[in-house]
Amino acid sequence: MLELVHRQMSFQMALSVILCTIVLFSQSLLLLTGGGASLILGLMLLLPIPLFLIIWSGFRNRAVWALRPAPYAMYAAALIYGWLALVNLLEGSVMGYIMGFLVLFFIPQVVRIARSVKDPRMEAFFRDELEVLGQRITQVGEVLAACPTCSSVLAIVPSALGPSDKCPVCSAPLVTMESE
Repeated sequence: MLELVHRQMSFQMALSVILCTIVLFSQSLLLLTGGGASLILGLMLLLPIPLFLIIWSGFRNRAVWALRPAPYAMYAAALIYGWLALVNLLEGSVMGYIMGFLVLFFIPQVVRIARSVKDPRMEAFFRDELEVLGQRITQVGEVLAACPTCSSVLAIVPSALGPSDKCPVCSAPLVTMESE
C-alpha cells in the first residue's frame, strides 16, 4: 500500500518540480536581461532547479538520503507557489486572479506531502523494513492506507472500517460516500 502512496507523492513532487522550474527559470531570465546586481540574483534563482531535480530523483528511486531534504524542497515549492499566487493576484487582471487562486490550491497539498514524507513509516518503507521504533508497521489484518483528506499514512483493518471512523490527524472521515 505504501508503494501506491509513494508513487502518488512522487508524481505530485514531479509536478511541483516542473512548475517551480518554469517559475524560477522565467524569473531568472527576466533578471538576467537587466544586468548588474540583477544578473547575480538571476543566476541565484537558477541554483535551486538542479537541487529540486536531484531530490525528486532520489525520492522517486526510494533513496533514503532523499527523505531528509524532500520536505524542505516541498516547503520551498510552497513558498514559490505563494509568491507566484501573490504576483498573479496583484496583476489585477481577471486571468491573474484565476491563476492566483488556482496556484493557491497547490499550497496545502504540497504541505501535506512534506508532512507525510516525515512519517517514520515512510522511512521504514524506503529501507524495506517492517518495523518502526521496534514495533511492526502493521499487525495481522492491517494494511497501510492514506487518508483521503490529508494523505497521512495510517494502519487500518479494512473489515473493521466504518463510516464513523475518523483520521487521527485531521479528524476527517476515512470512509467517503464514494467508497461505501
